[in-house]
Amino acid sequence: MKRMILILLTISIPVMLFLSIHQVYRYQVLEKEVAGLRNTQIELFESNKRMIANIAILSSPKRIAKIARESFGLEPEGAEGGVLRIVFRSEKD
Repeated sequence: MKRMILILLTISIPVMLFLSIHQVYRYQVLEKEVAGLRNTQIELFESNKRMIANIAILSSPKRIAKIARESFGLEPEGAEGGVLRIVFRSEKD
């Protein structure tokens, strides 16, 4: 019986050491993966901010009015001077 316990303890020490090393390895792999995902998230967040800023710039009323005047020959209607009205008329009108 004592011999069996001694053999079991002798075998369990290397097994525990191996399991401990394996757990540290798995932790490091997961830590690298999390760091990569954080970097990707930061890059996507910054890209999203740039796109939102570009949308705000491209959809500004002054820019749209300028394009309407220069490209399509449209002029503001009414006293406000800021309203562009596009009317599609059939050839019958």
